[in-house]
Amino acid sequence: MKKSLIYIIPIALIILATTIPGKKMLTADELFDKVVQYYDPNGIWDEFAGSMRMHTIFDNDISIEELTIDNGKDYYQSTRLFQDSTFSIGKKAGQAFFKLNGAMVTDQDVPDRLRSWPYRLNTDAVKNMSEHHLIHFCMPLVYKKAGAKPIPKVGSKTLYGKIYTTISFSTLPNAQGPNYKDVPVTLYLDVDNDYRIDAIEIKNKWGKDQKGGIAILKGELEIDGLRIPARKIYLNRADRSYALMDAFEKID
Repeated sequence: MKKSLIYIIPIALIILATTIPGKKMLTADELFDKVVQYYDPNGIWDEFAGSMRMHTIFDNDISIEELTIDNGKDYYQSTRLFQDSTFSIGKKAGQAFFKLNGAMVTDQDVPDRLRSWPYRLNTDAVKNMSEHHLIHFCMPLVYKKAGAKPIPKVGSKTLYGKIYTTISFSTLPNAQGPNYKDVPVTLYLDVDNDYRIDAIEIKNKWGKDQKGGIAILKGELEIDGLRIPARKIYLNRADRSYALMDAFEKID
């Protein structure tokens, strides 16, 4: 009888642990769906249209851009104010366009000096930045739309004393630029707050020693039913030192 109890008790405990409400272990795919549901509760991403202003603070300087997207019309535009002039890049129905002080200019008419940073009036910049800025609106929705699948293994990582459940991706399918193609990305999930993302770790060649960065997400904006991170504080993965910050605000 005692021997029977030795086997029965552990089995009973296993059954109890897997049936108690809230104790079910979610798979990576299920966690990803929870994240998508948090940021896009009404499933509007495919037709989402909105604008926001981005303030990038780095090296004692501030860069301001206005970002506009319309997913239903495959439209994107970024406008920067620099040296008392405005420079816009964008795409409409897959075709790149450029504006100088609000006036359209063709690719052939863009002066060579305006093709490089910080003006970046060139087709490669449109391809890379349209993807990057779309991810600023909501990274998990971009990955979901592209058909990205998380690595099956669910992880656990500690960041500033807090233990997070993590899911990771090996690449963004059909990525347009080098920032996300074959680049490992890990999402730090706050499972106690509806699976909100608190941090994103990107192992690309950005940052100190080209070891990538960690973006700490703070606050949220609500734009037409979509939840969007309000601030991203970027740290170098090499030593977790401060790199820069992006702050966003809704444009009415």
